[in-house]
Amino acid sequence: MKKIISYLGAGLILFASAASGQVRDRKLENSSGLYEVRINLKSGFINRQGKLVIRAQFDEVGFFSEGLCAARIQRLWGYIDTGGRWVIPPRFDTAGCLAEGLAAVGQRGRMGYIDSRGNQVIFSNYEAGGEFFEGRARVMFGGRWGYIDLKGNRVGLLLYDDVRDYSQGLAAVKQRGLWGFIDTEGKMVIPPRFDDAFRFQEGLALIAHRQALNFIDTTGRVLFPTPPFSEALGFTEGLALVRARANGRFGFINREGKFQFPPRFENASFFWEGLAPASLNGRWGYIDKNGTAVIEFQYAAADPFINGLAHVSVRGREAYIDRQGKFVWQPGQQYGVVPPPPYKK
Repeated sequence: MKKIISYLGAGLILFASAASGQVRDRKLENSSGLYEVRINLKSGFINRQGKLVIRAQFDEVGFFSEGLCAARIQRLWGYIDTGGRWVIPPRFDTAGCLAEGLAAVGQRGRMGYIDSRGNQVIFSNYEAGGEFFEGRARVMFGGRWGYIDLKGNRVGLLLYDDVRDYSQGLAAVKQRGLWGFIDTEGKMVIPPRFDDAFRFQEGLALIAHRQALNFIDTTGRVLFPTPPFSEALGFTEGLALVRARANGRFGFINREGKFQFPPRFENASFFWEGLAPASLNGRWGYIDKNGTAVIEFQYAAADPFINGLAHVSVRGREAYIDRQGKFVWQPGQQYGVVPPPPYKK
């Protein structure tokens, strides 16, 4: 699960629920049709039909992006293809997902970038590095953050306290304790004035301003004079998950700041593929954009749907369901252990 951002008093805190103020994860863009499963403390992958297609043999895995997935055996990382074969043998201390043809990898405390064949494209000069988004990756050198392009050229100076990934041509950067936004050439286009700021999603970015959360557009205009929420995620599919100030329950607002339906959930995550995980009475289910439960509240935990499948937990057992709520993967069954039936009120 990701995390939802809360603003209380003078500082931001992370509320353990669903993304880092933003919902943008290449895992959600998964086109491989493969899903991680854990069997006997090892990771493998199933397909959309629930068939185990990559044997559970890895100590840890990332997710497939551009045909490859980072995988760890003992302490070293490499990359496998969709058949489970090593394309880049394990030799890295850390490894990120392949993004725009390059992946961030770490060796002996330094970060660099390799291509899909394992060739070093950008030398390991950095203390930290992120994925490429829109031709730019965030990197840290000498304790300061900035950006490089796909050839390893620096975009402007490495002079920021902290930075976010690029989205919609803009990136949030922190300078002298305040956040603003730069364009892809490194020019400051929204001056630093926010206590915190996150990536743009659907033309809006979540920010902390004047001891409250709010949203801005790409000109820096703050949207809501009196935001009706104390916690929030970025917009997906036209709606943003928020916690209502009035009753402390979770619901969803539209771009005008109006609730799509009355906030009534104990917890929730963001909409993806038309459905959102939400919880009532300590159990998770899935709702549509009218707030109607389309898969009943019966799980101990639930993640968003990705290409028609969702990862859920039922009384301590991990599983995957389809959009009708039917189990397509029950790990216990493969070894003759039948998981308990879904919870019913």
